[in-house]
Amino acid sequence: MAHDAVTWNEWATRAVDTLTMTPDATDADWVALFAPGGTYQDPVNDRTEDVASVFAMTRAAFADWSMRVTTTAGDDRGGSIEWVSHGHLPHGPAVTLHGCSVIHSGAGGLVVRWRDYFDMGEFERQARPTGD
Repeated sequence: MAHDAVTWNEWATRAVDTLTMTPDATDADWVALFAPGGTYQDPVNDRTEDVASVFAMTRAAFADWSMRVTTTAGDDRGGSIEWVSHGHLPHGPAVTLHGCSVIHSGAGGLVVRWRDYFDMGEFERQARPTGD
């Protein structure tokens, strides 16, 4: 993808790992995946070119967020990534979310469009387990 010697699975795993909130994680690696004007969108975030804000929102909502790739399919133009994520809401329960990312890439393997799909109902049931 970004380099001839890197497979789509390797790229996808590295890309998903950029959203793992370790104490030294910054938005720089995440932002570096995107071409100028590249966009991100998911069920919570409208389409945006401000991909650094996605990292900041994820960190604010889940200080311990992590993601694991389960399957991938793709080539030098992009592909899909199935993943499982885990994290704790601030002062709240643990949340596990299953999702899929569809990614289109351009020159140099940089992301032109990244769109995540996940079930907000799954999230809501875990975030508010007592129906609050």
